[in-house]
Amino acid sequence: MNVYQRKIYALMHHKHKYKGSNSIFRTLHCCKDNLDQLQNWWQQLVDQQEQSQVLPNAIASSSDRVNLGAAFNTKSDTCQVKHPISGQQHQIDSFNQQEIPNLGDIAKERDGKKVFWWLWRFYPEIRAKQSRHGLLVPTHKIRRC
Repeated sequence: MNVYQRKIYALMHHKHKYKGSNSIFRTLHCCKDNLDQLQNWWQQLVDQQEQSQVLPNAIASSSDRVNLGAAFNTKSDTCQVKHPISGQQHQIDSFNQQEIPNLGDIAKERDGKKVFWWLWRFYPEIRAKQSRHGLLVPTHKIRRC
């Protein structure tokens, strides 16, 4: 497992988290041999981050916050996006997109560096072509603490 495999996993894992067990990584030749190691590495980072959230959560709870509503389901297939200035809301089908987009020849590439930079540059465009709301879908949903 190298740094670019980790970068690819960090870039792509959340976009496919709810679509099944890391299906996009099974199509990428540069990642599929180390998928278990990548999952363990990511879980360790998540565990460390959760342990270090006590003080930031205390600070955030005493600060002004945007009114996010009383309940929020992070596993739903829809997503509510809000304009940062006007607060206008829009409901979109965020995860009803094609599960694994056609990545073409890059999926067969073994060089993680090439795959990472290709995904960084072209993956948002692929998602935008799949759905008219493709670029509105947030990378991370906000959870209630």
